[in-house]
Amino acid sequence: MENQQRHIICYYSMKFNADNGNSKGLFLIINEKKLIFKSRETFNAEDLREAHIKCLKCLMAEIERLEIKGKITSEDKVYINTDSKGVIDKISEILNGFKENKCSIKKLSKIALNLQWHRNWELVFNKNNSKELYKFLKEFYGNNKKTKDLKRKNKENNDAKNINKILENNNLDIIFFDFEMNCTNVEGVNNEIISIGAVRYSSNDNKVFYSYIKPSFNWILSDRCKILTNIKQKEIDNADYFIKVFSRFERWVGEDEVIFISWGNDDIRAFKRDVRLNKCNLSIVDKMVNNYGNLQAVITKHLNSKTQISLINALKAYDIEFEGHQHNALDDAINLGKLYVKFKEELKDKEFIRSSN
Repeated sequence: MENQQRHIICYYSMKFNADNGNSKGLFLIINEKKLIFKSRETFNAEDLREAHIKCLKCLMAEIERLEIKGKITSEDKVYINTDSKGVIDKISEILNGFKENKCSIKKLSKIALNLQWHRNWELVFNKNNSKELYKFLKEFYGNNKKTKDLKRKNKENNDAKNINKILENNNLDIIFFDFEMNCTNVEGVNNEIISIGAVRYSSNDNKVFYSYIKPSFNWILSDRCKILTNIKQKEIDNADYFIKVFSRFERWVGEDEVIFISWGNDDIRAFKRDVRLNKCNLSIVDKMVNNYGNLQAVITKHLNSKTQISLINALKAYDIEFEGHQHNALDDAINLGKLYVKFKEELKDKEFIRSSN
């Protein structure tokens, strides 16, 4: 039985600052009215046309990643929308055999080759590209407080679901992890992950993983970052890049079922962003994203706090002294594990009191 052809619609909306070249892009990929990819990226471009080119390259890279994961197939018809008539015309020239020796043309030729290689892709001029993107988002997410509250509640439920899973199963391994990111405060530059720390709690023993990570796009540490993390520039200069480090981490994690726990959502968001930046297709990506719990959300709710509690204040609430250096990824992960153990003991004590009564 042949697969039914689906229509994959790809949009981007882009803002370009002509004064400094800073650009911001919002990207969507839709499969039959179902959102399968959404991302925001910042980058630099020499002019408006180059900004459009970078947006198209970003979309195409993500389409290829979705193809590798099987979410888009060669049977699907992929429409890539752009509102740049100039870019469309220039790509058409290249596809028709016209060539020029300009830098932008070389970049465009990569897009043209992509279109030739993927015969089911089509670049479409759409002057309403941005309008249709935001219209879809408005219809998809809704524009009222009830919808936003429902999304937040669903997310909290997912956090609690994975936390409860490990609370109820003593045989399930837990990996507490933390990332440290560069902190440049430069508009248009992503603060990529520069270190990972993880501690594994298992029935056998506890193991740790720690590594520096050399960012792919901006590995120069800010002075603030050096002071905050105590990481030296030479340590980042000599570190492995994102994919190599997470290949090692993937082997360290192994094949067994585990739950990954962090404090807050910043770490998992940074991870997802750097996965996209580095076009990472390792199996550890889905394993972490699909088996993740946010202990901060659970403990904040448990302590009836109206605002999110910091890790330091949560440790104080449970009479735990922080050991090591704050903003060291491994030390943060180790202390997070200690907090979880104390939190679990408290829940057990309360359950014992209830059962005794």
